[in-house]
Amino acid sequence: MDQMLLSHYCPWLLTVRQRFPLLKWPRRAAIEISHDEILHTIECATSVRELARAVNILQSHVWRATQQDASRLLTEALTRLQLHVLSTAPVSLRLEAARWLRFFVQSAMIKQPREIFITLVTAAVTTLPLELTPTSVQQETLHSYLLLLLDCCWPFRYPYPALDWDVFPEEEVFVPLAGLLGHPQITEEIRELLLTIFAILPTLHHPVLRETLGPIVQAWQGPRHTGVYQSVVKIRAHMECD
Repeated sequence: MDQMLLSHYCPWLLTVRQRFPLLKWPRRAAIEISHDEILHTIECATSVRELARAVNILQSHVWRATQQDASRLLTEALTRLQLHVLSTAPVSLRLEAARWLRFFVQSAMIKQPREIFITLVTAAVTTLPLELTPTSVQQETLHSYLLLLLDCCWPFRYPYPALDWDVFPEEEVFVPLAGLLGHPQITEEIRELLLTIFAILPTLHHPVLRETLGPIVQAWQGPRHTGVYQSVVKIRAHMECD
């Protein structure tokens, strides 16, 4: 009866598997690719699709590897992703690499995420030209980096933190972002994102942060029902307590 049912209802499946025996080839190939090949592919990727496929293969190898091999493989892959973010590659490729860095932080696969925060901060502050008027693409790219940076803070948030505050980067890592607040060409949305990031920091002792944020929060006149107002209140409370 089972054979009759199979032959009666699934002849197309048997035909496909007979005609295309290599349908499972991508899965087999992913397992057979060596660690060095994966790292080389990530390093030399020139498109979003190529990079995404390589990192997906990387994840399957990390889960199968020993703890020591997985740690080494992930560390070297992260280094290559960071180089992509800070390279002169097309914006789409840089942002794709940054999104994968965010993924590894949010999944708590990285126990010391400080270098990832430094990479995203550096990418953000180098996006806008100092003297020239930024283009819309540059504004959008900066906005994307700041959102990714903000997303990397969520694994530390109450009530279900995936990472302990002890490994949260020190406030000096975020000091370069203060310079963006003084940029005459940033949008209001970017300004609000920056204030949201600074409100998450556990302390605001650094003199540059205090000098930059102090006048902004004291002069803030925005509506009280918005999220940015809550950020301003938190920043003001940090500075008064410190």
